[in-house]
Amino acid sequence: MQLTEKQKSEGWRIVKFGDVAQEVKGSTKDPLGEGIERYIGLEHIDPESLKLARYGLIAEDNPTFTKKFSAGDILFGRRRAYLKKAAVADFDGICSGDIIVIAPKEKALLPDLLPFIVQSEPFFDWAVKHSAGGLSPRTKFKSLAEFEFPLPSRPRQEEMLQSLKLIDSALKNCDEALTAAGLLKTVLISDKKSSHYINGQLSDLMRIKSGFAFKSKQFTKDGMPILRISNIGVNRSVDLNDAVYYQPQSNLDRYLVSKGDVMIAMSGATTGKSGRLEEGTAYLNQRVGMVEVKNDASLSYLYHLLGTQSVIRELLVDAVGGAQPNVSPRNIERSSATYAPINEQEKIASNLDEIQDIERTIQAKIQDLVKLKSKYIQESNNIEEAA
Repeated sequence: MQLTEKQKSEGWRIVKFGDVAQEVKGSTKDPLGEGIERYIGLEHIDPESLKLARYGLIAEDNPTFTKKFSAGDILFGRRRAYLKKAAVADFDGICSGDIIVIAPKEKALLPDLLPFIVQSEPFFDWAVKHSAGGLSPRTKFKSLAEFEFPLPSRPRQEEMLQSLKLIDSALKNCDEALTAAGLLKTVLISDKKSSHYINGQLSDLMRIKSGFAFKSKQFTKDGMPILRISNIGVNRSVDLNDAVYYQPQSNLDRYLVSKGDVMIAMSGATTGKSGRLEEGTAYLNQRVGMVEVKNDASLSYLYHLLGTQSVIRELLVDAVGGAQPNVSPRNIERSSATYAPINEQEKIASNLDEIQDIERTIQAKIQDLVKLKSKYIQESNNIEEAA
């Protein structure tokens, strides 16, 4: 790695991460006695987010963790570094041994800039490259300390920090908007406090139609796409871009699904995941169920109802199996649900569709902001590898 001539003239220098940061190794065997009430595990840190959105309570969960951290420390996930988990603590607590606690060391670096260096792509790439282990690789601070990067001059640091804080402020606003949208959807879909909402079962409104057991050896490169569990996306849409194909046959017409149909996964790690086909026609594969409405219920309303955490939890109560649970159509249909009267469902569904469109716009904006932050750090450093 080498500095550009411009960087040299502006007083930049190449440093190692260990020159500007240190590992905090404090511990406690009696956190409650020291007034520490909260703890952090890897599950509490969101990928590519510097903010801790949640935490655990020591008095309730009684964790075995002993590692201490303080407000302002950086919590870096050392296990599976490719997950890009690093956040800044805003309270004192204890954390998992799979988290490295990092604090600023040298005054030459603005303390508030350190978290952005930790969250940069080159730093994560270094952490992944210098991790060891099979299924669950881990890195050490000793390895992270050897990471080299150009340290900007103080004025440049202040300029970078101001810009990065503006990006983070925009990300925070997006997160708050998503939270508000989610709360509004919950109230509209299944308002348990409303006296005219109905406590019943999904079978009051729908039945589940199972797919066909297509043989993988008969898959083709063209023909009719087969809708499998993997085609149901995390954003609750169904994408056929990566579908496999099967030569159309008239005796399989009853397994056809088309635009607007709602599907639900009935096996695997994503059991209960549901989505709506937004374009095209496909064959329905086994272990994917299609929703058929009953009693004039709104299919669009059911799509949103199946996405609520309360319905998913109820559905999984009857799931069998461990890491790869399974549910039957009957399991799904008899799941408890609180739902709006049928004559109100279509209007509610229309509002929910509008909110979902807003959510997807915000999620796309978040992705753009994350990319912008990474790109800005890269371009500001203007890293050049030595020949």
